Amino acid sequence: MFFASALNVAGILCLNAATRAPESAAAASPEFGYAGWSRGWAALLDSLGFTLMMPGIFFASSVFLGAHVLAWNERATRSVWYAAGYGINLLTMWRVGVAWRAARETGRK
Repeated sequence: MFFASALNVAGILCLNAATRAPESAAAASPEFGYAGWSRGWAALLDSLGFTLMMPGIFFASSVFLGAHVLAWNERATRSVWYAAGYGINLLTMWRVGVAWRAARETGRK
């Protein structure tokens, strides 16, 4: 459970950092070509955060869509999405642990 919590917190930090990445000056003017490192790093952090929060963040996407339908602001929407993903992941890890312990105990008898 602690390992799953640590991975989820790291994922939340990555996702949060990705949403706060500044727009580069090159992104504002397309004649400069490449959009700069900030958006590239933001995409990397976004992908890493999403991966660390799997599978809960995937199943919590319905919560994310529901919050958008209710027209919440972006920060509140993301907070609810992250919390739902975190909760789903902890519940999943707890269920896996219970099943593993039950299978292990029945194997000893």
